[in-house]
Amino acid sequence: MTPAVEISEKQPHAQLPWAKIAWFGALVAVCYAPILAALFRQWGADEDMGHGFFVPVIAAYIVWQRREELLAITPKPNWWGMVVVIWGAAQMIVAVLGAELFTSRTAVVITLIGVIWTLGGNEMLKKLAFPLFLLFFMVPIPAVIYNQITFPLQIFASRLADDALSCIALALNPKARLLIAPAMNGKMWLHAATQANVKLLQARGAAFIGPDEGMLSCGYEGVGRLWPVEQIAAHSLKLLG
Repeated sequence: MTPAVEISEKQPHAQLPWAKIAWFGALVAVCYAPILAALFRQWGADEDMGHGFFVPVIAAYIVWQRREELLAITPKPNWWGMVVVIWGAAQMIVAVLGAELFTSRTAVVITLIGVIWTLGGNEMLKKLAFPLFLLFFMVPIPAVIYNQITFPLQIFASRLADDALSCIALALNPKARLLIAPAMNGKMWLHAATQANVKLLQARGAAFIGPDEGMLSCGYEGVGRLWPVEQIAAHSLKLLG
C-alpha cells in the first residue's frame, strides 16, 4: 500500500497594482514636497515636535507587521477614494494660499488615505486605518490651540513654583543668605507697595540683584527685566564664598 502524502500548497498572494502605487506615490511626493520639507525642518527645530521623525517609522513598522494580511487582500479599487484625494488637494491649495500650516500638512495624510482607498478598496483601508491615524500625530497642532491647552498649565506651574519658593524662604535659617532676582512690569516694580516690601526684605538681610532695564515680556520697555542669568549665578557664588 502506498502511503498517502499530504501536499499543502500555500495560497498565493494577491497581485498588488504596483505600477499604480508607484505612480500615485510619485505624484503625491512631488505635489507635497515643499510641505513635507517644511515639516521635516520643524521637527528638527521645534523641541516639542522631535517625535515627528518617529511617527512615520512606527506607522511603517505596523504596516510591515501586517504585510501577510495585506498581501492576502484582493485589491478592489473604490473610486470614492478619488473624492478624498481631490478633497486633500483642494485643502492643500486653500491652506497654502491662506498660509495655514496645520491644514496644509493634514492634507498630506488625507490625500494618502484617499490614494489607499482608491487603489486597495474598503478592506485595505480598514487594515491600514490605525497606522494612517498615527500619521496625524506628526503634524504640529496650531499655536492657538496649543496655547489654549498649555497656558492654564503654565499658570498653574508658575503659581506652584511661587508658593514653593515662598515656603522654602520662610523655612530657611534666619542666618541664611537670601538672594532675590525680581522680574515684573516696570509699574509694578516702582509701585510704593513693592518698594516698601523690598526695603523690608533688605532690612532683614535679603540681597537684590536687578531688575534690569530693557524690553519686557509684556511688550513695554523699561525697568523690570530679569537680570542676566550669568550675573545672577556669579553674584550667588560671591555671596556663598
